[in-house]
Amino acid sequence: MHTFHRDGQNCGMTYMTAPRLSGLLRRLQALDKFGRGFDFDLRANGSRGVRVALEAVTGARLNERRHRITGVETVDPQDIPRFKKLGVMANAQVHQSISVLHVELWI
Repeated sequence: MHTFHRDGQNCGMTYMTAPRLSGLLRRLQALDKFGRGFDFDLRANGSRGVRVALEAVTGARLNERRHRITGVETVDPQDIPRFKKLGVMANAQVHQSISVLHVELWI
């Protein structure tokens, strides 16, 4: 996975594992009383966060809605085809990536 810090180890933060997030997504999906489904918007930091989010969507076996991963700055090349396969949109904010670069220059 792509690292974005000088230490060569930082691939992004995660607050929960993919299995835990999958379980939460399934529980939320079960609350849909109208049968239309939900469009989930997952926040991801770094290539590790993106991978965890993609694994969670895969594990949750969600309906054919258009889910998004927001905050995409770096993605491991192996994960790029998974977006299309899962029908997940990548929501990237260029200004955020530039801000990270500016911070890196000052550290």
